[in-house]
Amino acid sequence: MKKIPKFKDEEEERDFWSNHDFTDYFDMNNPIEMDLSKLKRSKEKITKRKSQSNANS
Repeated sequence: MKKIPKFKDEEEERDFWSNHDFTDYFDMNNPIEMDLSKLKRSKEKITKRKSQSNANS
């Protein structure tokens, strides 16, 4: 499993994830708990993509 780099800003992070597969960075068989309650809201809109096989579900 690869280590996620540190990003200087949201734009750099968006560029990174648009060119990398998150499954290379997360172990889907070993989930972890995270506290996201202190996250700041992004001022940028995001786009969520679904694979064609999941698009109809």
